Amino acid sequence: MATPYGVSDHLFIPVYNPGSASQPQASCDLAFDPNASIALTTTKTKTGGWKINEYFQGSSDRIAIEAPTSFAAPTGAELRCTVRDEETGGTVATFSVPAPAFQSSSRSYVFTGADLRNFIGDTSRPATDKTLRGAIKPYIDHLGSTQNVGGLPNVACNLILTAELAAGQQVIPIDGSIAIQIRRADQVVADDDATP
Repeated sequence: MATPYGVSDHLFIPVYNPGSASQPQASCDLAFDPNASIALTTTKTKTGGWKINEYFQGSSDRIAIEAPTSFAAPTGAELRCTVRDEETGGTVATFSVPAPAFQSSSRSYVFTGADLRNFIGDTSRPATDKTLRGAIKPYIDHLGSTQNVGGLPNVACNLILTAELAAGQQVIPIDGSIAIQIRRADQVVADDDATP
């Protein structure tokens, strides 16, 4: 390459292949813990909308993404999440959060403590679309405007969260998913099952 200060040394420039994807997929076996789940409750607000309550139950006190021994954690990675309705298969929301630090001792990314609260969202700051609570709120508001067969707000639903790890142009898919159950806080679960 010619510059005002002379000619550069050899440069390696990737060749563009129009048949390839715009973002190359890295092959790696990252995976969520099997049977990972989160249960959230929702409460109707005075303005008629629905808030996703801060307190939740999980299959564990952490969400882990396991990696193989050959995995080299990229710097500045973020977790790109897609949430779908289990019944309809439709996309409910997408959001991205910074990936927690990679724990080389356990060969995994682990959301626990503050990282887990920031992933799910808490009331220390308004729910935004950068948290699970904030991302799914518009969908719950939409469901809450309809009624189930018993005449109750139809906010009960089962969602599935899938994700990929992204760092710059590198995108690494994550196997598995997290099951998310949403129920009304003021109703017994037996009377508030997700209905078609």
